[in-house]
Amino acid sequence: MRYVVLLAAAMSIVLSVPAFADCQSDIDDLKAQIDDNKADYSRDARSEARRHLAKAERNKDDAKECRAEILNARKALKEGKR
Repeated sequence: MRYVVLLAAAMSIVLSVPAFADCQSDIDDLKAQIDDNKADYSRDARSEARRHLAKAERNKDDAKECRAEILNARKALKEGKR
C-alpha cells in the first residue's frame, strides 16, 4: 500500500511539471509581447496586464489560477489597444 501511495505522489509531481513550465512560457511570451509592442497598448493596459502576470507567476503551482490570470492580462491588453 505504501508503494502505491508513493508511486501516485511521484507520478503527480512528474505529470504536473509541464503545466508549470507551460504557464511560465506563456507568461514570458506575453511579457515579451508587451515590451515589443509598447506603442500598441495604453500605459494603463500595460500596467494592468503586468499586475495580472505577477499574480500568474505567484500562482504557477495552480494551473487553473495561472491560466485565469494570463487570460485576464490578455483581456486588459485587448481593452487598452490603441
